Amino acid sequence: GKVLTDSSSSRADGAPVVWLGRLLGADVPDRVAGADLVPALLAQVARTGARVFLLGGEDGVAAEAAVRLTEQFPGLVIAGTHEPPRAAVDDMDNTGICERITAANTDILLVALGHPKQERWIDLNRERLQVSVAIGVGCVLDLIVGRSRRAPRWMQSAGLEWAFRLGQEPRRLVARYLTDAAWLIPITIRTLRSRPSLRHLEEVA
Repeated sequence: GKVLTDSSSSRADGAPVVWLGRLLGADVPDRVAGADLVPALLAQVARTGARVFLLGGEDGVAAEAAVRLTEQFPGLVIAGTHEPPRAAVDDMDNTGICERITAANTDILLVALGHPKQERWIDLNRERLQVSVAIGVGCVLDLIVGRSRRAPRWMQSAGLEWAFRLGQEPRRLVARYLTDAAWLIPITIRTLRSRPSLRHLEEVA
């Protein structure tokens, strides 16, 4: 809630968010998947000389992604990478991590700590981060190095990429999707019931 509203920009990565947003009458544009956003962004960044830092991932994925990205986008400057040990956001060495990012003269920070941890981490450290932009990118680093696969194009177009990911990582994602549904569905129902058109129908009935 507050973390997203305090962000300067939020984009719908999942099709269900777009569907629900439109159902509630919100002006939600088409989904912007991180797997599409990051390459498009870095292609532009490679022409400017801006310095990119990769934070997160596990088992060397950030360092491997740095190599892949500099090969894919000639001129791209990877200022540094860091994979902090697994820990809750408040238990991480946040001061040390921010100092490392600052020492690298970072312009753009890509945070791959998973949702919602990465968003909470950015929000917690926003005052200490001396970067132009910090973006939560989820599993994008794993996709870049080939440790994870994207859904077939037809599933992406149909808004079913979430189902493909669930099939790939059921243990990790079942709990997350159920948690999201537990708070999102009641909010959606309350919002729909509060809309004037629906209140009128209930009164007529």
